[in-house]
This record gives sequence, structure tokens and C-alpha cells, in this order.
Amino acid sequence: MSVTFPGESADYRAARDRLLDEEIELRRATETVAASRRSLPPGGVIKQDYVFHGPGPDGAPIGVKLSELFDPGKNSLVIYNFMFPRDPSDTSPGPALGNTALLKLEEGPCPSCTALLDQLDGAAGHAWQQINFVVVAKTSLPRLLSFAEERDWRRLRLLSSAANAYNRDYHGETVEGFQRPMLNVFHRDRDTIRHFWASELLYAPTDGDQDPRHVGTIEPLWNLFDLTPEGRPSYWYEQLSYERSSRSARSLVASGPYPIAFIISGEAGEPGTTNPGTSCGKARIAAASTTRTPAVASLAPRPQGPTFSSATSTATNPIHVRLITPSEKSAAIRAHEHPTHHPPLRRPITSAPGLVFCQAVSRNRKGLRHLNRNAHLSGVSW
Repeated sequence: MSVTFPGESADYRAARDRLLDEEIELRRATETVAASRRSLPPGGVIKQDYVFHGPGPDGAPIGVKLSELFDPGKNSLVIYNFMFPRDPSDTSPGPALGNTALLKLEEGPCPSCTALLDQLDGAAGHAWQQINFVVVAKTSLPRLLSFAEERDWRRLRLLSSAANAYNRDYHGETVEGFQRPMLNVFHRDRDTIRHFWASELLYAPTDGDQDPRHVGTIEPLWNLFDLTPEGRPSYWYEQLSYERSSRSARSLVASGPYPIAFIISGEAGEPGTTNPGTSCGKARIAAASTTRTPAVASLAPRPQGPTFSSATSTATNPIHVRLITPSEKSAAIRAHEHPTHHPPLRRPITSAPGLVFCQAVSRNRKGLRHLNRNAHLSGVSW
């Protein structure tokens, strides 16, 4: 079948047909490599039945052995090593908002790993129909799960490897303790679990200024760039956020009729703190009500913007207000798909003493309305 498109020249068609021949050869080479991978002899038996930590049915942390990551009838297990913490040489900006923004930069997540996981979160539900897929990170479980919530990851199974040697043993960690984005595949044969394959291309020599591309075949973003005349950008890498730091609070709020939440701190002396007569006390905090397009020139409350109601408390402190991330907005929206649940979202999260996370507003026909004034909040440290 000969394919042509409107307006193309003879020169274009001749060059495109030659490229098509190369693409056919690439497809054949890809399958040849995949067949060679499938025919590898048995790998080494796992060094130990590593114990990871993940959330249990009630949300409390539980230990999970590597052998327990295999579902019945699925004998392949793919484990991606998420660089959280990031490589210490990575100075790209950390998260702008959310609990993870409060970490030191070197303790935070790798932006490139995060971008890959953003994409794999969509594919994980499909992958789970045939294989077991898990993401592990050296950070603590509360930090890992909090960041997952900020990114709105819903399908990834996330485990902390902070208390075992898995990362080091399977080349996801250097001798210095730096994390590496290794992907390993394990296979179960009856009661024996063996290592099957790893993305060793990560450590192989590269040509010129190429990246290792050790997981290049599963990265939609970079493959998408390859289809354009510009190709892969040479001096650009994924970031945790693409919103300009100078973007105003007004534009963040007015970007859509979304529920809004705030991080409120009772610590005085922070830039932008105000005391609008509301309290941040032992376990209760004032929450906000707003209209569809509030005029908020800064993060301080203004008469025509968010207003604050008083809360029962034994102390009155200045408060510091920040807007939530888009993924947190999405979480609030999903909660409002069940309008009989009032309040819709009362999941306080704290990342340091004096900090709470208050998600307590809703949508209705007239715009955004505050639901649970004087919401009771009980934080957990991490």
C-alpha cells in the first residue's frame, strides 16, 4: 500500500519511503532484541526475601516481602527504583507547593523519575492485567505517599525500601548511597524467584552526548519528541512544575471552578504571614470561603478575596496561606462526585510541627463555597 498526503512533493515522498524502510528494520531489530531478552537463561536467585514497607488495608504501614509482590497467576515482577531522594548533583527546583516542598532539596524527589512515573501511572492499571509492577524508593513511606498524593498518582503501587538493602544489591544505589533509576525484572518459577533482567544500559557507555536511555522504550515523552522536526531537546529535562514562580495567586485560583485548600502555618515571622483575626490552635483551624473568581493579589486575605472565620482555640497566631497543587484540586473534585458526603474532604496532613493541610471547600451552582468551618484537624508527623 502506497501512502501519500496532500501537498507533498516527489522529493518528500522518496525520502519518506527510505525512512519507512529504516523504520521497518527498527521494528524488526526491536523484536529481535525482545526475543533475545525472553530467551535469557535463568538469572540468579534473589539474595534475600527483602521486606519493604507499604500502606496496609487501613492505611497503617505494614511490611511486605518481595515474594508477596507476586499475585496469583502472574509470575513476572517489574520493580522501578524511584530516585527519592534525588541525586545530590541535581539542582533543579523542588516542588513549589505541598508537603514535599518543605523538604530540603537534596531530600526531595528526582524530577525525571517523577515525569516517568506520571506517565506510568496511567499505564499501570493496564500492566497489572498481565504483570506485577511496583515502584520502590529509599525515602520514608509517609514522604513517598504524601508526594504520590500531590502528584495525583492513583494506580502505582509504592513501597519504601528505606529499611532494606534491595536498592544497593540490585544497582539502584551507588556505594556512596546515591540513588539510581534502575528497573529490574524478577520471575517466579514455583517457589523460586530469580532475577531476570535489568536496565543495565544505565551504566553502559553512551555515544556522544546521548542519555543512557535505559528505559527509553517505555518513556512516551521522549519518544514523542523523536517524532518531531525538533527532536529531543538537548538542554532540557523534565521539571516538577512548569508554572512560573511569579504566577499570581489570582491565576492559580481562577484557573477553574475547583475546590481550594490551604497550607496554614501557625509560625510567626514567615514572609507573607498575616493575622486576620483567625486562630490556629491546638486542633482547630479557620478555613476559607471564596467566590468563583476571587481577586487575590497576594497570599494574604483581602476583603474581596478569601475570608476567614474564627475557630475555637486557646491561641491566636499569625497564619501563612498557600494554594494547593492542581493534583490536590483534582482530589477534592473527585470527592465532590459524591455530594452526600459532607464534609467532602477532611484529610489533614502535616509535614512539620505547626503545619496542617486543610482541604475544606466545595463547588455548587453559585461557585465555590466553604463547607466545614472550624474543621477538626489532627496532624501526623513524618
